[in-house]
Amino acid sequence: MDETLVIDCNNLCYSAFFTFGELSHEEKKTGVIFGFLQRILFLANKFKTNKFIFCWDSKKNYRKLIYPEYKANRRKDLTEQEEIDYALAFKQFDVLRKKVLPGLGFSNVFQQNGYEADDLIAEVVLHTDGKFIVVSTDKDLYQLLHKCDIYNQRTKKIIAHKDFHKLYDMHCSDWVRIKSLMGDSGDNIPGILGVGIVKATQHIKNELSEGKIKDRILSEESIELTLRNLKLVELPYHGIKKIKMIMGEDDFNREKFIDIFVDYGFESFLRKDTLNKWVDLMVRTSI
Repeated sequence: MDETLVIDCNNLCYSAFFTFGELSHEEKKTGVIFGFLQRILFLANKFKTNKFIFCWDSKKNYRKLIYPEYKANRRKDLTEQEEIDYALAFKQFDVLRKKVLPGLGFSNVFQQNGYEADDLIAEVVLHTDGKFIVVSTDKDLYQLLHKCDIYNQRTKKIIAHKDFHKLYDMHCSDWVRIKSLMGDSGDNIPGILGVGIVKATQHIKNELSEGKIKDRILSEESIELTLRNLKLVELPYHGIKKIKMIMGEDDFNREKFIDIFVDYGFESFLRKDTLNKWVDLMVRTSI
């Protein structure tokens, strides 16, 4: 019961959207909300904790001030129906953050204008005492492994710093430099031509042989690119406000869970065995 789970909420919501996106209740889409809560129950049971910190992306993104094309490749070339589906999904993101999670009794639900969930997660993990497990599939968070473990909900595996070191033979603080050199296609951050994780790792360990790749990395153009990328990749992004958590003051009770589950038609959560899991893991452990 000493672990606190720090949730990359948008990351978890996208997973729920692709799994349960078609679910609805009274002609309103509810699949994202259902899938998200199902995973929270799974996590509470797996780690035997009711300590959660929920971190959300802001619609505004300060990184675009540095690089306007940041994440510009996301959701390009969508069909009209896909645009509608995403819009309905994003509404559920907001409902979860503003209504459902507070309604269930969770106190630590955070969003800051201009910042991503990753930034909030980093602010929590780096500047708060405690034992944290970050729940996300985002490898950018590897740079925090000296202060937390990361649970990948897709692979169902935990990675600790010792695992990272064994895999890459470096300290996790070097991950920012690796990403700044190789870029990130998922976030539309261009890297240095011909530099992937192997070459980038060799370079920062001073093991890269002389030749075109090394010359390219050391060129003035590449140095400027790398410095720009460092600002995009490093967590948290500058200027973030300190996050004030309310630990031990979550307000869980059986009636709140029932009310929310009834409102959204989550009949499977209202079954005796499942409802008892919610009550046992949340309500009783908070007493």
